Amino acid sequence: MRRVLDEAGAASNGTMIVTEYSPELQGGLTQAWNTNYGKRYGGDANIIAAQYYDALMLVAATVRAGGLTRSAIRTGLAGLKQFPGIVGEYTFDGSRDGIHRFFLTRVVDGRLSLLKTLTETPQP
Repeated sequence: MRRVLDEAGAASNGTMIVTEYSPELQGGLTQAWNTNYGKRYGGDANIIAAQYYDALMLVAATVRAGGLTRSAIRTGLAGLKQFPGIVGEYTFDGSRDGIHRFFLTRVVDGRLSLLKTLTETPQP
């Protein structure tokens, strides 16, 4: 996103964006990960890199807790509550869907300005 905002310049001012990942709006864990990513790969991470990293960490946590079988991983993921990830905290509802939060933002001078945090409602 950084590259797009830099290239758009002032033309992007006022644009509203909904995103799950924005290091400048998130805590120290995400900011530190993004900094380390940039040092290693030469630029900011995007949402895809952050989601893949989180997916690997989620599976690793469930394997450590319950084993390397398909059913153990499924059960382990279902039991995770507020697992700290780079994109955000992970919790899964009764339908095994991830419960997310999103940032509603507006571009101001090439930066994302938070308007509101939106959270999905878990399904029974």
